[in-house]
Amino acid sequence: MSTMTSSPNPFHFGRAVSGADFCPRPKLEAALREKLRAVQNTLVQGDRRMGKTSLIRRASQNLPGYHEIYVDLFGVRTIDAVVKRFATAIAEANQTTKWGTAVGQALSFVSVAFSKGGFTLTFNPARPITLGALHEAFALLKGERDGKWVVILDEFQEILKFSEEPERLAVIAQLRSSVQFLTATPVIFAGSSRNLMHGVFNHPQSAFFKAAVTLDVGPLERDAFSDWICEKFTAGSRRVNRATLERIFQLASDVPGDVQQFCSAIWEVTAPGQTFGEDSIPRALERIWEEEQRSNEDIVSKLTALQQRSLVTLAANPDLTPTAGEFVAKVGAGAQGGSIFKAFERLAEQGVLMKKGTKYHFVNPYFREWVKYRFAVDAA
Repeated sequence: MSTMTSSPNPFHFGRAVSGADFCPRPKLEAALREKLRAVQNTLVQGDRRMGKTSLIRRASQNLPGYHEIYVDLFGVRTIDAVVKRFATAIAEANQTTKWGTAVGQALSFVSVAFSKGGFTLTFNPARPITLGALHEAFALLKGERDGKWVVILDEFQEILKFSEEPERLAVIAQLRSSVQFLTATPVIFAGSSRNLMHGVFNHPQSAFFKAAVTLDVGPLERDAFSDWICEKFTAGSRRVNRATLERIFQLASDVPGDVQQFCSAIWEVTAPGQTFGEDSIPRALERIWEEEQRSNEDIVSKLTALQQRSLVTLAANPDLTPTAGEFVAKVGAGAQGGSIFKAFERLAEQGVLMKKGTKYHFVNPYFREWVKYRFAVDAA
């Protein structure tokens, strides 16, 4: 029995990471930091779990003389929600009494309550939040600290999901108007939906047409990522060989967040002194499936028989176009290209699948593997 002390699991996923938990990306970090120094508004885009937020915050927090305003727009559907997220982020940027006083004086729609640990905002119900509130927020930033802020609008594409089009267009127009007058404050627009973000920043009729340069965040370079991962395992007296890591990269489609999730599972199914090889990959997958079992079962329980067969066929044949004759034939009796397409569109709206070109892919690669395992008879 090993007497080695077990170290904490060093692999983190599903959230932004920093410090030793961040695998360095020197070229991308330098490129983004240079844009921020030049006060260049930047569109940072990339697929889910590529590490966009971690990269952005690492670059902004290491920019001398600047303070960060980080606004997470995920799930916003109204002007009211956008303004409240922005105001809260402004308050969280600095908890000094001086800053709290400045915020209270500049934002007419809030009240500030001071305490020993800082201050909190209360939104004034007597002052309805309108588009003018966004102007107040940006005016505050422009007038304080010589405008030396980095404003991060994460998941910016969420604004395009407002149910009311006039409200959506009005918010975009107001943001564009406010941003273009910031002379010392760079703004980062981050998003994972390339189609939506492309429409905002590249369509000639959009208010944000050519309002930002684009920085794409893709997979980490495998050799550098492998070195970083191996160092983490070695520090915990564990070993994973390069061939196994290559298999994990393939399984996770090189998505850093998914690779880290798998490495986290490896850590949990091994002990100090052990080596994790390719033959142990199923054990790590089973560990992940244990955590995601309820979610996986919930997804498939809502599918019709035809939709289920279509999903299983996609898991087993990821390179086929779902509406192609070969794919439809594999789905079997009663299948039609149109019905498969509608089913996959619905699953894409639910975040289960994502569309790239004419093909659909699983958002979660481990759900794909679970589908293949769970419905092995159907897949055959």
